[in-house]
Formats: sequence, C-alpha cells, structure tokens
Amino acid sequence: MGVIIALNMGYSDAESLTTIGAGACTYIVGPITGTALGVSSNVIAISVATGVVKTILTTILTPLIAKLIKLDNPHSAVVFGGLIGTTSGVVAGLAATDVKLVPMGH
Repeated sequence: MGVIIALNMGYSDAESLTTIGAGACTYIVGPITGTALGVSSNVIAISVATGVVKTILTTILTPLIAKLIKLDNPHSAVVFGGLIGTTSGVVAGLAATDVKLVPMGH
C-alpha cells in the first residue's frame, strides 16, 4: 500500500521505496531506515503513516475475520502476527482467541 502511494506521489528512487517499505513492515523501522539513507522528511512521514495505517487496520479487521481464517488458538495468533509482520497482528489474534491472552502479545 505504501509503495503505491509513494509511486503516485512521485517517489521512485530506491532509497525512498526502501524507507516506505520498511515503514510498512513497522512504523518504527521506517524512520531509522530513512535517516540512514538520507531521504527527505516527507518520505519518512509516508513510511510512518503506512505503518500506522497497517497497524490500525490489522487491529480492527483481525477479530472480524478470525473465525473465517481459523484463528482460534494462541499458536495460530502468533503465526498470523508473524505472517502479517506486526505485533499488532499477534495481539489482535490473541484478542480474537481469548481476551485474557492479550497481555502475552505485548
């Protein structure tokens, strides 16, 4: 998603795309990557926004689709979070399984 936004805004150089991709993985790594590569603050902001949007969508949508994707135990919640690439996926998966498990995901 972030890369599509970046290409539409005219960012096509490797450094910018790497920064935005890193932000899509996690909004914490995007700024670190961007600073190391010397990209503009606009690109860093896009990377953070991409990561935040991913986190919010994951947190909201996971409980809604949990039964559909057979997300019904702590093991599947951890695997789901790993595949999504965010701890928010783990926490949301644990919440969908059993709300008492949420502290294990932090």
